Amino acid sequence: MEILRLCAIGITAALLSVLLKQHKSALAIPVSLAGGCLLLFRTVPYLRDLFAFAGEFASKTGLDTAYIGALIRVVLVTFVTECAAALCRDAGESALATNLEIAGKLIILGLSAPVISSLFETVIAVLP
Repeated sequence: MEILRLCAIGITAALLSVLLKQHKSALAIPVSLAGGCLLLFRTVPYLRDLFAFAGEFASKTGLDTAYIGALIRVVLVTFVTECAAALCRDAGESALATNLEIAGKLIILGLSAPVISSLFETVIAVLP
């Protein structure tokens, strides 16, 4: 199972990072970053499956593909922001991590604005 491989990569990177912090602290963050990047690269095939499913779902249900695309972008921004903020916290930069999370939330709000606008238009059209 792929999840077991991903967990092994994550645990190995974490252990290496902890060991390096004790002896060569300058190398701990790059090892942690490399482990995180490796994990993300290993999940790319699943993203392709997700995109294929989203396109299929949109065509079968008649939903506008822009809404499905916005949803996928929101999820991806969430994941990337969370990973980057965790790396910042690991590096001891909690203020930077918080600012990164705020920036991610603002980007998500901007990406979801067309969907929210469409939702309001639909509600207004239904109301008498």
